[in-house]
Amino acid sequence: MTTSLPASSGRKKPFIIHKQAREMARNVLQMCVEEKKENKFAFPVNNALDRAARYTGLTKRTLSRIQTEAKNGPLHSPSKKREIV
Repeated sequence: MTTSLPASSGRKKPFIIHKQAREMARNVLQMCVEEKKENKFAFPVNNALDRAARYTGLTKRTLSRIQTEAKNGPLHSPSKKREIV
């Protein structure tokens, strides 16, 4: 018994960027544009956590948690399944 794969149409699956990711991308782009206008970094390069927090709009604590989680393995989104109580 052989199975054949369906023919691919060559079209890629649409890439959806949700609101929170769009806002973060806007923050990063806005900071890069401001730095370009001023021809200098908003924060020194050695202050990576401060720079990332400013660019993304996330707190330093949140970024630290993400960094720790990434060291332990791949990043995952929180489960949307709720326990019924």
